[in-house]
Amino acid sequence: MGRSHTNCSGDEAGVDLSYPYAGGKIGGPASAADRFFGFDAGDTALLFPVFPHVVANTTGDLMSYCGARWLSDYNYTRIRTYIDQNFTSYDPVGDFCRSMEQST
Repeated sequence: MGRSHTNCSGDEAGVDLSYPYAGGKIGGPASAADRFFGFDAGDTALLFPVFPHVVANTTGDLMSYCGARWLSDYNYTRIRTYIDQNFTSYDPVGDFCRSMEQST
């Protein structure tokens, strides 16, 4: 989806130079590093349940090579924009629905 990695250790090549948070973390900006956190809704149906919890702002962004990773607001917004601009959630011509009806 056209995303570059974020800078974690500082020696990565081809990183997104616009990434706003230091060290590839999900929290920021630098003037308010505690501004953004993640939230994991959990899944209690698993064999080893994961309960809802807050993801620390010091967690690495999903596009980083940092240890623990979570999707930052920065990359979420850019991925969502890409999806909105490149995919459609409806069939304006109706040909997909017709082809599905013919195959059954």
